[in-house]
Amino acid sequence: MTAANQGETRYRHIGEVIQLQMYHHYKYQRATKHLRDLYEAYRAGSLEDAEKAICRIKVINSRIRELNEENRLSIEFGIIDYGSFLYGWEGRQGTAYMKRGLEDLCRRKRYVKGWSCLPPQHDFRYFEEPISYPGQHQPVIWDILSPWLQVLWNLHKNCLHQPFIGDCELQILDYAKNGGFSVHCDRIRHHYHALRTLFVALKEMAFFLKRWQMRQDAAFSACEYGIRREEMRRVCEFEGLPIAWIPDKIAIEGQGYTKVRISG
Repeated sequence: MTAANQGETRYRHIGEVIQLQMYHHYKYQRATKHLRDLYEAYRAGSLEDAEKAICRIKVINSRIRELNEENRLSIEFGIIDYGSFLYGWEGRQGTAYMKRGLEDLCRRKRYVKGWSCLPPQHDFRYFEEPISYPGQHQPVIWDILSPWLQVLWNLHKNCLHQPFIGDCELQILDYAKNGGFSVHCDRIRHHYHALRTLFVALKEMAFFLKRWQMRQDAAFSACEYGIRREEMRRVCEFEGLPIAWIPDKIAIEGQGYTKVRISG
């Protein structure tokens, strides 16, 4: 290993930002082949090969979690988020947008540069990482939209007037489509389609949450709720949207509900 490479893989504490440990770099090198296999399986539509690749990545993630715990780090720190890559590879807004999204994802999550390529490559360099504190560069636009997303979720959860919910969604989308009337106009406009996807997921999650609360196919409803929640997570991770926009697990979101029993 050259002196330059040693400098790239050395970890540091910058303010409150925890840098990757040596085992993260090693595990990323091992995982590259499996991530590439997953990409090839996805492109070929081979579910069996995709499941094999995911299984191998999960084994690596399991070891990363063990090492994180040994090093007193967050359990999920530096795990390989293959789900966000699967979402990104769909290329819903074209190749150029997908490429930029993959680069942004790898930069934010501190993955190797090769993972931003199609297919993933054995390039173990890293994108330049600015020295900053967590959330320091978070766009103000997210602070504006976050309470609106919370209101929208609460409206869905409580099955309130659907036309009113539709009006709220249209207002938020119109705000996004027109750039938020701020200096962040280009950034928010690019996320217009992602917001539409999130709105659909929120509506469907509320439907399955209500069925779960009413004990109607509870296991199935919980599973479907979890699928939509994971879809939201993948969208937010890939698009760089706040994770706080994602509703909690169904058991937590469903707290406080009392089913009315009618005697007689």
